[in-house]
Amino acid sequence: MKSKKASALYSVILLFIVIVALPVLYWRMTSEVETTKETIGETQVILLRAPYAKEDTINYVEKAAELELPKILKEIEAEVTAQNCNKNTADTINEVFNKHLNVYIDDFNKKSYTKIPKNNYDIYIEGNNIHAIATIPVEKTLARPGTQLTTIGKMWFSPSFTITTTSPEFQKMTTAIEAKKQACATI
Repeated sequence: MKSKKASALYSVILLFIVIVALPVLYWRMTSEVETTKETIGETQVILLRAPYAKEDTINYVEKAAELELPKILKEIEAEVTAQNCNKNTADTINEVFNKHLNVYIDDFNKKSYTKIPKNNYDIYIEGNNIHAIATIPVEKTLARPGTQLTTIGKMWFSPSFTITTTSPEFQKMTTAIEAKKQACATI
């Protein structure tokens, strides 16, 4: 008798669990789908746009350097040829490059909340590549647009880039640098 009672009670409990569990599971499955249908808020949009703003900044500086490259290379060649052996050629290259790029950086800084530091690049030449390595990172404030900017965070990045060139000016500049090295080595 006890076993019949126990098995009947066990069956009722299992039936109750199934009847209660199925609607709860269905409700949980449908509620999870509903939460993913939320629209993206302002904060999320700002965070999603941040990498593109970073790339825009790097592209701006890189394209500015490409535009000024013929002038930069000619001036570096003239400076290296005219300098004495006591001055470091790398310093001359950095000074000329930064001087030309600062004009574009000033224009960018006037129009943007993001500020690029001036005189920020160390130049490294490897084969036909000119590597411009930023020494100070750029700080980009992530803010909501409006009458007053509400800052939601900051992003730091280094706007370094590489230009590949085979221009005649580049060949003349590298020849002048090598000639200066040899002339200074014999002294």
